[in-house]
Amino acid sequence: MKSHFKVQIRGMFIKSLMSFLLVASGSILTIVSAQTAFKTTSAEVSVNGKSNIHDWDMKTEAGNANALMTMTNGELTGIKSLDFIMLVKSMKSGQSIMDTRAQKALKADAHPNITYKLTTATVTSTAKGKYTIKTEGNLTISGVTKPVSMTVNGVSNSDGSIQITGTRKMKMSEFKIPPPSYMLGAMKVYDDLTISFNLKLK
Repeated sequence: MKSHFKVQIRGMFIKSLMSFLLVASGSILTIVSAQTAFKTTSAEVSVNGKSNIHDWDMKTEAGNANALMTMTNGELTGIKSLDFIMLVKSMKSGQSIMDTRAQKALKADAHPNITYKLTTATVTSTAKGKYTIKTEGNLTISGVTKPVSMTVNGVSNSDGSIQITGTRKMKMSEFKIPPPSYMLGAMKVYDDLTISFNLKLK
């Protein structure tokens, strides 16, 4: 009698264990995670600043990025790498004199590119298809490289693309850039800058 009872208990345990393993394996099978290569389909970058006379801004749509992202069931869960490059001379203010002075201050002939290389990223989902991304990376401007921390926003679009937007304040002096002056020094550009970007990758 006791042996029969033990056999029943053992049988129930084995059935329960098998059921659990089947459910667990089914759950694992539904998680599809893969690293996917992305590149920019559009890029908008703007630099805003102030002077003793008026505010100013320069813009470009000539940036290019390549990234390797981890997608899990269609959701962004990680960014392994991201490299961004932008031509200094593609930045335009709408005023040729300002563009020329800015290119000179940025040493555009010797250092034609502004680059950014991601080192680490932590992706946190805030809603379906929306993310907050804490990043660390190296930004190179005018031949000077500095580590940069940013928290940016990400969105998964219906066409399979990823939109990344962000804003960061910095100073020209961080990259040893002398603020340009105009009109024999009557107009002086201040050190503080705000850089904003909107990248679409697919």
